Amino acid sequence: MSSRRRRVLGAKPYRNYSEDTLKAAMAAVDTGMTLREAEEKFKIPRATLNRKHRRLQLNKVGRPKVFSEALEEVFVQSIITAAAWGYPLSGLDLSLLVKSHLDRLGLNETRFKGNLPGRYWLEGFLQRHKSTLSVRLSENIKRQRAGVTQETLKSYFQELKTTLEDVDPAAIVNFDETNMSDDPGRQKVLVRRGIKHAHKIIDSSKSSTSVMFAGTASGVLLPPYVVYKAEHLYNTWTEGGPPNTVYNRSRSGWFDTTIFEDWFLKVIIPYVESFNGRGPVVVIGDNLSSHFSLDVIQKCTDYNIKFVC
Repeated sequence: MSSRRRRVLGAKPYRNYSEDTLKAAMAAVDTGMTLREAEEKFKIPRATLNRKHRRLQLNKVGRPKVFSEALEEVFVQSIITAAAWGYPLSGLDLSLLVKSHLDRLGLNETRFKGNLPGRYWLEGFLQRHKSTLSVRLSENIKRQRAGVTQETLKSYFQELKTTLEDVDPAAIVNFDETNMSDDPGRQKVLVRRGIKHAHKIIDSSKSSTSVMFAGTASGVLLPPYVVYKAEHLYNTWTEGGPPNTVYNRSRSGWFDTTIFEDWFLKVIIPYVESFNGRGPVVVIGDNLSSHFSLDVIQKCTDYNIKFVC
């Protein structure tokens, strides 16, 4: 249920006119109609007409919005683009996308807790763009339909064939990430009967390292992207790897939105720029909408890149 304020019965009316009606009233005043006549004809308070006529207090009532109309329009187009890829964003996904945008710019929005927009901002955003956006229940696939069957595989490759039609094999990029740990885990061992705890001495730290691999349908291997689980990245950690390998670090050792964006900008975009506009680029990866950021979606639009699940 929405928590927006509702007008109390008998309260003073507020803006019971449209923007078009106001423009018509101002045009009439500018051509010689008196304020009193305009008030009676257009049902707009005389004080409002006088203020607009004198160009006073033209800003909207209340505290200014967090983001400009131009930036909110970028959010709207990003939502539409992600949905077209098959990654419809939820309210939480949108909030995380906004948070990643603020964090990347180094901004601290005091109206958000930890730069994460709350439900009130989300409700206002959807209200402001209700002519373009709407909320729908996602159609989840049942387990039986999600099972990998022969029909499923045929259908997938048939749709993929249609998507990749007339696309240069060198412009088809597939990526996947994997996580490696130096902890071999527990295994069954043989001990004397009666012993409750079978200790095995190993030299491990349970640290994890993620690596993103990407390659093209033409057989080109893009530079690997290595992510260490650490607070800082040391120079000695970037030595001895494959040529052109890109290194980074995160607190978890996994790919989050910031890391994925950095990989996309440092690995995918330089490769795409080598095509010099020779056609669309298709990037095939897993269904992780949390990886998408505002900059990634904008770059896809600029460079004619399409994600395929």
